[in-house]
This record gives sequence, structure tokens and C-alpha cells, in this order.
Amino acid sequence: RVLAAGGKLGGFAGGTDIKKWLLAIEGIWR
Repeated sequence: RVLAAGGKLGGFAGGTDIKKWLLAIEGIWR
């Protein structure tokens, strides 16, 4: 669910932002 939400937000903001979202999510989970 988190990845899906992040993917949608990242896709809406921009392709490059997806990497930032993934890094942020990984940082939170870790």
C-alpha cells in the first residue's frame, strides 16, 4: 500500500521524485 501510494505521488510530481520518495520510505522503515 505504501509503495502504491508513493508511486502515485511520485508519478504525479515527476519521475525523478519517485527515487526520492523510495529513499524517504526506506529511511522511515529503517
